[in-house]
Amino acid sequence: MDLECRTGLHLGLVELRGEQVSGLAVHTTARVMAEAEPGEILISDALHAVVAEDLAVVDRGQHELNGLPGEWQLFAVGTAESPT
Repeated sequence: MDLECRTGLHLGLVELRGEQVSGLAVHTTARVMAEAEPGEILISDALHAVVAEDLAVVDRGQHELNGLPGEWQLFAVGTAESPT
């Protein structure tokens, strides 16, 4: 099928509403994913701060994320410029 997925990862608190996961961290993760190119894994600066020593990443700069205040620093994981 030759499908490429876009992946976004963020670290934050979530709310549980029954079996549904919701909250600002879920919304933020979706917005980080929306910025990813096909086949790319993007992480937020919040997650990067925790795993920086364990991952090779490429700085993708500041991004405005739809519905979220300010600019967010995003990093690409496992890219050709920076293999894991």
